[in-house]
Formats: sequence, C-alpha cells, structure tokens
Amino acid sequence: MDGTSTPLVPRAAIENAVEKARSELRAGQKSRVRVAFEQGAWLSVVHELVNFHPSVGHPWAVFSDPARAVAIVALGAHRRFLTVTSPELGNEVAAIAELGVPIQAPRFVGGLPFRPPTGAPADRSTLGDFLSPELLFWRRGEDFGGWVLVDSATDLDSIVDLAEAVAIRERSHSALVQEPVAAEPRSAFEQRVSRVRDAIAAGLFEKVVLARAVTLDLASTQAVDSGATLLALRESQPRAVVYGVSNNQGVAFIGATPELLVKVDGQRVETQALAGTRDSTGRGSALIGSEKDRDEQSVVARTIAEDLWPLCQTLTVSEPDVLTLRGLEHLTSTVSGRLLRETHVLDIAALLHPTPAVGGAPRRAAEAWLAETEPLDRGLYAGPFGFVDGAGDGQFNVAIRSARVEPRRAIAYAGAGIVAGSDPASEWQETELKLQTILSSLRVVSAP
Repeated sequence: MDGTSTPLVPRAAIENAVEKARSELRAGQKSRVRVAFEQGAWLSVVHELVNFHPSVGHPWAVFSDPARAVAIVALGAHRRFLTVTSPELGNEVAAIAELGVPIQAPRFVGGLPFRPPTGAPADRSTLGDFLSPELLFWRRGEDFGGWVLVDSATDLDSIVDLAEAVAIRERSHSALVQEPVAAEPRSAFEQRVSRVRDAIAAGLFEKVVLARAVTLDLASTQAVDSGATLLALRESQPRAVVYGVSNNQGVAFIGATPELLVKVDGQRVETQALAGTRDSTGRGSALIGSEKDRDEQSVVARTIAEDLWPLCQTLTVSEPDVLTLRGLEHLTSTVSGRLLRETHVLDIAALLHPTPAVGGAPRRAAEAWLAETEPLDRGLYAGPFGFVDGAGDGQFNVAIRSARVEPRRAIAYAGAGIVAGSDPASEWQETELKLQTILSSLRVVSAP
C-alpha cells in the first residue's frame, strides 16, 4: 500500500520501553512488566481516531465515544475471550493491578457475540473477541495513559511493529462502488415480517427484531482499509460510538452505534431505550406522533426498567425524545439510577442483553424464535461492545450499524423491530436506510 507512515510514539521510545521490559524480565523481578509512554501526539489522535491504521498481523480493538470523552485503542492480546463473565476476569484484573495500572484504566476491550457460540470455533476467524491488550492507549475524561504490558510469553520484537500501527499514515483510499448483494431476497424478508406479525396477533410476542445482511465482494486489486473506514465513520457519525475489533487474520468487525447498552460508574447506572426509525428529514414530530414507533420504543423502555429495578435504589425513565443522526432519527429514553450495591458492568450487560431493541419481547420467546428461523449468523452484530476497568465499571454499547470486514469482502448488517403495526415493505426500507451508515463509510485501498 502506498504512502508514508509517521509513528505517534517515537521509535526510540518504543525501543527503550522494550529494552526496559527485557531487562526486568531477565532479572526475574516480575513475571509481567508495564512500561508507560510519555504524553505525546498519540493522545489527541487516539481520542479522535484520526489516521489510526491497525496492522493486519495483530489483534486490535477500538472504542471511541466523544460524548462521554472516552477513547481506547488496544493492540495485541495477552488473553482473548469468545464469551466472558465477570468471575473469569478476576485473576487477570488482579495481575494487572499489581503493575500499578490506574484503576480507571480499561483492562479489557472488545466485542461479544449476540448469542454465545454452541461449540468451539474451528479457527480464530470466528469473531467474538474481548481482549486484554499488550499495547494500550486510552482516555476517559481527564484521565489518560499509554503503555506496553508484556510478560515472558510476549514476543518482544513484535512490540515495536505493534506500536507503530498507531501512526499518521498518508495513503490514498476510495469509497466502495460495488453494489451490495442481499443475502436474502426482499420477498423472503417481507414474508418473515408477516409471519412475526401473525405471531404477535396470536399473542406469542410483543415485538421481534429481524436482522438481514448484504455482501460486497471486492476486486482482487482492492482491500478494505479498516483505519480509513473508522475515520469515515467518526466524521460522518459524530454522535455515535465508533468501534472495531480484529483478530490476527485480517478479519474485523467495525461500526458506529447510537445505542448504549449499559454504563456503570460505582453505583451509578445508565442505559438507553432506543427504537423507532425514520429518515432524518427534520420531521422529528412525525416520529414522536407515530403510534407504531412509540409502541415499539415503549416495549424497550418498559422491559429495561423492569430488568434493572431489582438491582436499584432509584430508577428513572425519561420521556421519549428524538435522537437525530446523519440520515436517521430514532426515539430514545434514558434509563438511569443508583444501584443497591456496586455491581460488575458485565453482570448488568448480561442481565439486559439482548434488549427488545435488538432481540424482542418477551425476551426468551423471541430469542428462541430467532435462533430457529433467522437465516443468518449474527456473530458480533447487535452484541455488547465496550470495555471493563479495574473496578468492574465500564461501558457497553450495542454493536449495530456494522459490518464484518474481510480482506476482499464486507458483510453489512441491519435489523428492524416488528410490532403489531409493522408494514413489511416499510421494514425493508428501514433496513436499507440503516445499512447506509456503514456501507457509505467503507473505504478501500489498492491491494498489493
């Protein structure tokens, strides 16, 4: 690929960090070493995800939420999880704490699948990666840091290459011009909508969210540029959380989501009930006045509040308001409260996921229906994506407006919430609108 690269951490600083780590490990003083970088250009660039170009040979994860002043770039992995619960993280959190890592620093970052895999994956191209990173750059409000974290099993020679992935890299790229191919014909999707609507009329559900996918196959001379795509998403969706995760085989999952699953800070908890969609033509009153959209959003708000209330001293649900994004509008309510006791963010994420915004209601009945009838594997689509810090606090968003990116292929996902008043043709058009968020931001470069 063409262009020049300027590391945001000077090469000398990286090499000094590696040599210091080697010395401490050789001396047997510690089984794991943390070497911090001085504040530098990486801080502002990581915060904005400007020109972040991850290397194909290493796993990485990105999480950028400007509204909450959170930015994380994680590269390499001490440990990787396909699925995870809070007790599994305890030993790793304790080991990292011994190295003087600030408690508010992210310990783990990445995405978890919509539904747990039924068996072990055949290979690591199956995404569902939650990383304990080797190299971490992060910012949360006024707190920030950048360091390498290595142990005796780390390939120290690879750390220099890993750090140089966070670089200003000038190279030409372009938007995709290929037309996506729907994995499912429109008629088949609309038939699924009609079947769900009939099941709702029969009293089986209040709501079911149906997902669909489209595929773009690239020419042999092209490859998706993950870094440029992240930047395009950051620029086009300033109110969204931009996120991504990749394994070490060049497969990534990237998106820009407006939807918060849960944020925990001590005993404070916040989540969001987001549902109902229209194109953003400045007619928010039409969305507020739509009985179908208000019904869809009220199911989400009520279910989240019912799930959270047993854990809380106090809990409030705001009146629905219109969230306006580029190209789309949604109805949203903030659900916030004070927990009875400090509770791990992963435990609350597990309690809430999947909300009726991406699954359905009643939850278990909708999940069973989707597992049996949905003609695609969602993978990370609509699963939790976020981070956990040393106190068990953190934030997870819902991984929508997203695509699985392979070197020569992109698979984009979208969903529509089906309620009693849903119209099959309108639901198809809604998914088409949602797909444009990620499809219009995919960037390609000339492949070697």
